[in-house]
Amino acid sequence: MTRDKQSKMSKASKKRREKETRSKLDRQKVCEEMLLYSKKRFKKFDEVILQLYNDEDLSVYFSDRRIWKVNNCFCKFSSNAKLSDRIVLKDVLIYLEKNSSIILNEDYIQAVFNMVLFRAYWRKDIFKWKRLSNRSEKQLNELAFYLFCEYNVPEFLYKAFYEKKDRLHIIWFMHIGTGRRMRELAKMPIPFTQKMAHYFLQAPATFSITEALRWAQVKGLGGDDRLAERFVYSWIGNKSYGDEFFWEAFIRLVVSGGMFSYDKLTEIIDYVRQAKAINRDYGLKGRTLQSLTRQSNEWHKKDVLIKGPQTWNPCVLKVTNLKKRKI
Repeated sequence: MTRDKQSKMSKASKKRREKETRSKLDRQKVCEEMLLYSKKRFKKFDEVILQLYNDEDLSVYFSDRRIWKVNNCFCKFSSNAKLSDRIVLKDVLIYLEKNSSIILNEDYIQAVFNMVLFRAYWRKDIFKWKRLSNRSEKQLNELAFYLFCEYNVPEFLYKAFYEKKDRLHIIWFMHIGTGRRMRELAKMPIPFTQKMAHYFLQAPATFSITEALRWAQVKGLGGDDRLAERFVYSWIGNKSYGDEFFWEAFIRLVVSGGMFSYDKLTEIIDYVRQAKAINRDYGLKGRTLQSLTRQSNEWHKKDVLIKGPQTWNPCVLKVTNLKKRKI
């Protein structure tokens, strides 16, 4: 290699290193500024809330999801018609920041925003609420009960306040919390009996609201706890609502079908889904759990034969110029 080429490469390398150094220093400066702001906001987040309320641009700090979420909530109340809601939201956020640990992350801020959306249904003055628990999630539940309830509500239903789009479950929460009948719940997406309503109120706290609804349906149709949980964690447990009379008939068929391996349930559901996709008029009349199991087994065997065994070729790495080690 000539000296000229070496000199050019050396200069290019030097410029590249200088550019990388400047870039690194710029990133470090931004990080230091954000750290300083971060220390401030953790001590006085109520001041940050006021800045966002006054439309100050804090977008550079939106990597902090709390700041981004509060700004997002204020933006939804940006019109003149929503001005009173915007003021209430600001006052509520500041009050909760000073008197609880609820304003801890974006999910809890979303829940508070939803409570403000339904402030016409508040039963008590939010600014007189006092926390009892030291846990943020528990405080949020206490606040929801304080604002909307006279009677106990199943624990899983408090998750309604975390929802961002369809707020139907918040209406369910208030309906149950004020002691009204379960069978009168608005827009119930599945055929619901009094027995299912009984089980819905007893669903495990770990379930989502959709899962609790399916669990109550299976229990109400005579399924045991184990079968109900299998349905909850299957495709049926979280599918979009639709063709519910068909799927209720399917659940009835499984419940009344007698003993079978619960491990087969997911396979049978996959088979029935495929059969319905091929034939829109596919029905369950005259079928039994045993016949469905047999058909499902045959379908899965054919599927494996068509697709073939799923294998991967081993990855071969060439290793060169390695000195042998003496042992």
